[in-house]
Amino acid sequence: MIPFNIVRFINSPPSQPQQIAVKAYYIARGIDVSSVQTRIYPSFPSSSQSKSVTIALDEQKGKYISIFQYGSVVLFNVSDEECHGHLANIKQAGVLSSFAEDLQEKEEYEVLVLLLIEFTA
Repeated sequence: MIPFNIVRFINSPPSQPQQIAVKAYYIARGIDVSSVQTRIYPSFPSSSQSKSVTIALDEQKGKYISIFQYGSVVLFNVSDEECHGHLANIKQAGVLSSFAEDLQEKEEYEVLVLLLIEFTA
C-alpha cells in the first residue's frame, strides 16, 4: 500500500519524468514508530499503518520518510546531510533493539516516475 500522497509532484507535468532519490536503512531490530512520530515529528503530516508511519517532511519537494517497526527507515528525496540527522534522531527516540553499527545496512536507489499520481488520505 502506498501511503497518502507519497508520489505527488505538483509542479511537474505528467509527461515529464521525475527522479526520486530513495535511501533505505536497516538501523535496528525494532523501532517504536509511534514514539518516533510523537517525539520527533509531532507537527508533520503523517500516515500511520499498524507497523509503520510515513511522514511528509516537505510535500512540495516530495520529501518523505517511512519508518517501519521491524527496524527499517526509508527516505525519499532527502539529502545525505538531512538523512544523517533524521537517522540520529530516530535512533535516540525510538530504537527498541539495536545492533552494532557494522551490521547496519544501507541501500540507495533512484526511481523514475513517469506519471503524475496523487493519493489522498
